[in-house]
Amino acid sequence: MQNKDVLIVGNKISKIGEIKESADEIIDGKGFLLMPGLINTHTHASMTLFRGIAEDMHLMDWLQKKIWPLEAEINGRHCYYGALIACLEMIKNGITCFNDMYFYMDDVAKACKEVSIRAVLGQGLIDIPVAGNNTIETTKQFIKKWKNDELIVPSIAPHAPYTCSKELLQSCKELSEKEKVLLHIHLAETKGEQEKFEKDHGMREIEYLGKIGFLGSKVLAAHCCWLDEKEIGLFSKYNIKVSHNPISNMKLSSGIAPVPELLKNNITVSLGTDGAASNNNLDMFETMKVTALLHKLNKLDPTIIKAHKIVDMGTIEGAKSLTLENQIGSIEVGKKADVILIDLNKIHFSPLHHSNIISHLVYSSRGESVDTTICNGEIVMRNRKILAVDENKILRDFHELTHKFFF
Repeated sequence: MQNKDVLIVGNKISKIGEIKESADEIIDGKGFLLMPGLINTHTHASMTLFRGIAEDMHLMDWLQKKIWPLEAEINGRHCYYGALIACLEMIKNGITCFNDMYFYMDDVAKACKEVSIRAVLGQGLIDIPVAGNNTIETTKQFIKKWKNDELIVPSIAPHAPYTCSKELLQSCKELSEKEKVLLHIHLAETKGEQEKFEKDHGMREIEYLGKIGFLGSKVLAAHCCWLDEKEIGLFSKYNIKVSHNPISNMKLSSGIAPVPELLKNNITVSLGTDGAASNNNLDMFETMKVTALLHKLNKLDPTIIKAHKIVDMGTIEGAKSLTLENQIGSIEVGKKADVILIDLNKIHFSPLHHSNIISHLVYSSRGESVDTTICNGEIVMRNRKILAVDENKILRDFHELTHKFFF
């Protein structure tokens, strides 16, 4: 739609078209594109703490030699500031909702509330000693505390089949069914992971999860680089959603998720940046472009995933992955006002072919293209300035905190 007005009343889109009602504030959208806010369906926000600290490593070495030892030393204050930095970065990159798995989630939720960003948050559950008090009981308490919040959506986040016992995974599934919340898990990320799991358990990860009753429509599986045809069939059968994280997968050489095959089987595929320790940024426009290019090259087919589908994967498919498609992910009357304004006057959009605007979003955009971010009806960034908090002070505090932690 071109040259349409959008009326926001409270936190929702009230009307689209010619608006005659008076408004407390009018934003002139001339020269801008209004689009749904981007939805980042897999990240570890507080891992901005470890940006650039563990580079050029295999995944298991990256985890066991660098990340897990560091995580054993962090506390809630670290996670609060790490999440705060991540939230600011995401808002500046047009992300209005993200799905997170990490530790000290009350502190992460506090950061999200301060800057007014929507977040699906799950305390990372794992059967090895890491940060925080990570139990089913603390997850139950978190769900109870936040389940009716306007911005925070609680979830359950077992780390992976190879780090969680059968009992823990089954407890997570039972709690998910009882509370009707998302199950967020890493799955089939590397070839070695799948091979070792098969050696240890006599079957691959997805078959094992099906056997113990874990699979279901509330499951959002991140990565999924190593799926065979049978496993894709199980994803389709159980209506499992996939968060595709191409940049992290490429950096850690984990593999290439079979996204075209997933889409052919009508499986919901959304996009994630993963954490800043393995990406190393939280730019969903970059993720969209890399997704398009990666699969074109991998299949030697420039038509394999069209630009329009890529944008959907960054917006409405993300909402579906989080079971929030009735609330966010598109600009429709009655949905939450999570929208962004793209500055089409940026030089990297020139010349601007309006008939090709979708391809510009995928192949020409970057985080800095975002001028204004509105989340839940609130303007949280205008003219690239964060409004709710002092960005420079937060950066100074963060640098001081990380300097003391690392040095």
